[in-house]
Amino acid sequence: MQQPTNDIIERSRKRERQALSDLYDHVFPFWYAMTKRYLFNKEDRETLVNNAFIKLVDSLNNYDSNGSFEAWSRVIMRNVIIDEYRRNKTRRAFFSEDKLEEQDTLKHASNNADAAFETEELEGYLMRLPLVTRMAFNLFAIEGLSHKEIATSLSISEGTSKWHISEARRQLKAMIEFNQSLR
Repeated sequence: MQQPTNDIIERSRKRERQALSDLYDHVFPFWYAMTKRYLFNKEDRETLVNNAFIKLVDSLNNYDSNGSFEAWSRVIMRNVIIDEYRRNKTRRAFFSEDKLEEQDTLKHASNNADAAFETEELEGYLMRLPLVTRMAFNLFAIEGLSHKEIATSLSISEGTSKWHISEARRQLKAMIEFNQSLR
């Protein structure tokens, strides 16, 4: 994601409709891609992006224009995902494997064993991980959080965070090896 212009940010702080629309168009693809690593359902992903955008607009006065807008906005989206996970801890359907409407994202690039590993394949593998393992792995490997930060975010111990990362790696490796054996 490129840095939005200072003009768009300033006009968005004043709640100018066109600037807000431009800013939304700017963050939507980036944030939507983030939610695909956590959620199965398209409508749920869009809802989280919209909730995050409201938080972003409400927080624009806290953004220092000298810093990276991408990094700042990524933290907002990540926190909205974590907050929704916490809110729905007992109602796991939000993140549940029962909503596999997009299970077909696991595609074979080709029958060639040396074929490039597609993003869709990795997303398909990630979505097959158990919920907490997937959340911990995404926060660690993709978002760059420490085990301590993951433990705090997901209300688990640091040791449990480490176990989930290790388990995710083990399961992903097995899935990749299995897929490679089919090619």
